[in-house]
Amino acid sequence: MSEFIVTAESREAEMCRLMDRHLTMDRVFVLLLGPSATGKSTLIREMNARSGDISFEYVKPTMTRPNRPGEVDKVSVSDQEFDELEQSGKFVVVNELYGVRYGTPLEGILTPLAQGSTPILDYPIDTVDQLERSEYDMLRFYVYPGSTEEWASRVESSGRNTDGRLERGLKELGSLAIGIEHPAIDVSIVNADGQANAAASEILSVLSRIQQS
Repeated sequence: MSEFIVTAESREAEMCRLMDRHLTMDRVFVLLLGPSATGKSTLIREMNARSGDISFEYVKPTMTRPNRPGEVDKVSVSDQEFDELEQSGKFVVVNELYGVRYGTPLEGILTPLAQGSTPILDYPIDTVDQLERSEYDMLRFYVYPGSTEEWASRVESSGRNTDGRLERGLKELGSLAIGIEHPAIDVSIVNADGQANAAASEILSVLSRIQQS
C-alpha cells in the first residue's frame, strides 16, 4: 500500500514555485487532475459551497453520447453538430474515450473569466498540456487519495472498475511522488476518505493566496 502525505516542506516548495508565476485570478483556469474516484467532483461541490468571494463555474464538456439520467455537467450533441463545432474552432482540445468524443469549449473558459468568475474542470493528467492557451493561465491541482488501497476500494465499491480503470489508475498513482516536481502538477492535494472539507479548504487557501498577492 502507498500512502500519500503532503509535508509542510513540499507544500512550501510548491507555493514558492507558484508565487513565482505571478498569477492573477482574472486569468486563472483551475484544473483538478487525477484518476477516476479520487473525489474531484465532490471537491468542486465543496468549493462552490464554501468559496466566499471566489465564484467558480464548471466548464461543461461537449460530448457525442446522450446524457445519463441526472447528468447535468456535460452537453450532449450529435456527431454532426460536434464536427461543426470542432471545425469552427469552438474547442480547445478534443479527446476520445471509450468511443465517445469530448470537446473542451473555449467559450466555457473565457466567458467566466470575463464575468469575474473562475472556470474549473476535472481533467486527465496525461493530456492536460493540450489545454495550454495564451488567453488564460492553468492552475493544476493533482488530487491524490489517502492511499492506493483506499482508492482501489473506492473504485470497486462505486462500480467504476471497467475498461481497465483500476489498473490505469494504480499505474498513474504509482508513477507520481508528492514532493518531487512534476511538469503537469502545480499543487498536490490529498483527498482521503471523509476529508473532502479539508481538501477543499486547502485548494481555496491556495487561491486566496493568489488573490491577495
